[in-house]
Amino acid sequence: MRILVLHQHYWPEEAATAQILSDLCEDLAKQGMEVTVVTGQPSYRIGKERRRNLPSLDSHEGVTIHRVWTYAPRRRSIWKRLLHYGSYFVTSLVHSLRQPRADVTLIMSTPPLLLGISAALMKVIRGVPFVYSVQDVYPDIARDLNVLRVSWLYKPLDTIARLLYQQANVVVTLSEPMRQLLLAKGVAKNSIKVIPNWADVQGVRP
Repeated sequence: MRILVLHQHYWPEEAATAQILSDLCEDLAKQGMEVTVVTGQPSYRIGKERRRNLPSLDSHEGVTIHRVWTYAPRRRSIWKRLLHYGSYFVTSLVHSLRQPRADVTLIMSTPPLLLGISAALMKVIRGVPFVYSVQDVYPDIARDLNVLRVSWLYKPLDTIARLLYQQANVVVTLSEPMRQLLLAKGVAKNSIKVIPNWADVQGVRP
């Protein structure tokens, strides 16, 4: 099986989603899957160093890695983060459409909604089904944490999110309460799988 993975953060970054996704992709590769990750240059947490300009084409633990250009500000703000997400959305989508057709696309819900749009476009244009790993339910989390301060934005963003969740062939989420929330948003019962996140109990010890 050929798996195309889209996510802004991947090895050697140490952000939580980067570590989880790296674990997953490496294990899939060990099982004989052909895994290709389209990611950005490191811009978040990569240990004690902030390494930039890693090879645009790389390989690690059997996973092929394509690194595309993204805008990476030194200081973070809401608007700069949006530019960061937006630049990755454009460059990763263009690059992915140039790759050989995959059997399935795997995406995470970070950055919010944009990768869902990428996967939905890949499904429409190239007929590639997609798995949507929902780590956070958007835009609910932004509203509940008072990040989404403009109340009228919630409804249109929620409509887009619902459509993307419903377009996914499989939605993977972390817990039963999150599953119930997705069911309330109209996601089909048989398309939701609950898979809690994991930890390396050999590598992480008290």
